[in-house]
Amino acid sequence: MTVVIIVGVLATLATYGVRKYVMEAKKAEASSMLVQIRAAEESYKDETFRYLGLANFDNWHPTNSPGNGKRGWQSGTTAMTPIMNQLGVMPDGAVAYSYAVVAGPAGGDMPSIPTVKTWDFPEPGGPFYIAMAKADLNGDGVYTYALSHSDTTEIYVDETF
Repeated sequence: MTVVIIVGVLATLATYGVRKYVMEAKKAEASSMLVQIRAAEESYKDETFRYLGLANFDNWHPTNSPGNGKRGWQSGTTAMTPIMNQLGVMPDGAVAYSYAVVAGPAGGDMPSIPTVKTWDFPEPGGPFYIAMAKADLNGDGVYTYALSHSDTTEIYVDETF
């Protein structure tokens, strides 16, 4: 009986550890893609003196409402799709998150961030962009967000799960 209890406890701990590892790996995807978007935006700004993006966070790529699971990057057909194509952003495979970029001119109004969490990043000193990632990582209907801002190299990750 003692052996069965010990095996049960070890199995529970292993399950928790694997689940935590999987969630961390999914969050790493968002960080990696946001770094890629940052590099593409900076390259675009070097050529055009502005950032590329939409006016708000109403459209995401590859889908506006990501569910639990991964989607192919090429399957997206939203208003954000041409932006991502023009920036040349391309992941290695299917993605768990959906991505959006909002850009504005120097002195432009900051967009409304679609999360309940308050994000503490600097006010832009010139043209700006905010890149976001959102996903329902554990299938509970609540999105986890990650953000990148043109005036900082930090990536902000929402710890909602």
